[in-house]
Amino acid sequence: MGVIQFLADSMVSLVSGVPEGKTRLLVSILLLLWISAFTSAFIDNIPYTVTLAPVVVEMANSNLNLPLRPLVWALSLGACLGGNGTIIGASANVVGVGLCEKEGFHVSFMTFLKMGFPVMILTIVVCTAYLCIFNVLINWD
Repeated sequence: MGVIQFLADSMVSLVSGVPEGKTRLLVSILLLLWISAFTSAFIDNIPYTVTLAPVVVEMANSNLNLPLRPLVWALSLGACLGGNGTIIGASANVVGVGLCEKEGFHVSFMTFLKMGFPVMILTIVVCTAYLCIFNVLINWD
């Protein structure tokens, strides 16, 4: 339907408007990480990652002057950990809920959301701190 491509184009457009340097890298990391997390909570992360991977490579190879490694990590961590937010966010969640149902324990979408979404937010906050400290402040490569 073009939603993922719209998100990708919007991210590139936003990043290109930010002044070059550490601020641009910070904005890129934050956008990729958080948008990937929220998107992956509600759609399958594989098509999302497949669509955004070339965008990330283009961001690094274009005139945006961004290093590839932190962008790849932001996409990877966001897409992976975002799947913890809802039942439909990851195949493992669907399997786990199916096993619960088989044993007689019903886990509704809202029940999972109440537990999974805060865990997702917490892990993304930790990843945000990690990526910002080691890639923006320290420039550790």
